[in-house]
Amino acid sequence: MPERTARWLACVMWFECVALAAALVAVCLPAAAMEAIHAEMGLGRMPKAPIVDYLARSLSLVYASMAPLCGFLARDVRRYHDVIAFQAVVKLAAGGGLLVLDLVIGMPWFWTVCEGPLIMALSIAVLLMVRDLRTGHAPAHSAHGSDGLLS
Repeated sequence: MPERTARWLACVMWFECVALAAALVAVCLPAAAMEAIHAEMGLGRMPKAPIVDYLARSLSLVYASMAPLCGFLARDVRRYHDVIAFQAVVKLAAGGGLLVLDLVIGMPWFWTVCEGPLIMALSIAVLLMVRDLRTGHAPAHSAHGSDGLLS
């Protein structure tokens, strides 16, 4: 069971790596394409201001910058399970924050459903897999006490 869990966890981490790296496309997307996507999503006309362009591109770059970490962690999920769990807890909180933000701002329903809740569901799945890994291959207590998250 732990070996199967480790494979699934690595697959999820690689999926995250690829999904995050895909954000690089938005960093280089021509402004006209961004404006067309904005309108197609039903958000109306995209405001033309340097801060709008900056925020769209810089946020995409921040997402893409997390991809290498996910790929690195995916290479040895048993070794890095504590970091993976910590990252999942942070993403769980961020997913909740994004859900609230999307609702308050009035993002389209498909965006609201696919952003925060999807990040939260993926984070919960990762935490459950890490828990299974811990109970399947590691002692309940390490030499320096409990390791914290879901132990």
